[in-house]
Amino acid sequence: MTLQMLPLMQQGYDPAEGVEMILLGKAGPEATRGALETMDYQIDVFDGLPMETQLAYLDQSVEQSDELVPMLDEMVASWMSGDADALGSMMAESLPDRTLYDRLLTTRNENWAAWIEDRMEQPGTVFIAVGAGHLGGADSVQVKLADRGIATTLVD
Repeated sequence: MTLQMLPLMQQGYDPAEGVEMILLGKAGPEATRGALETMDYQIDVFDGLPMETQLAYLDQSVEQSDELVPMLDEMVASWMSGDADALGSMMAESLPDRTLYDRLLTTRNENWAAWIEDRMEQPGTVFIAVGAGHLGGADSVQVKLADRGIATTLVD
């Protein structure tokens, strides 16, 4: 992750100005914050991969470091224009190893859809934010929710 963040930060991407920080600022200090995953789970997403997949992903991260900023710029543009299909295609291209793709996207999206379905059975309103990469393609959170009979709507 550090190898991927460094070129982004060098080109002006600032984690302190990311979506999560902006949403937290808008929610205000009284808002209760939760998480769909624990930090241990997120670490295990990578640590639980077969070693050859981990090494291949490390190699890919190093080899593609020059392509990271243009790729992220393109992903942001696709998201901003509402083109979830293009975003999904870019995510699939950036994660050609199916094991890695499933661990980073498919399985997590399925888990989140199950959590959302369960949460919808409880009273109250919850705002859920996930990374844009989880919102495009055939394995997106929206597709996983639709599989459960839950409709989603894109809002500006």
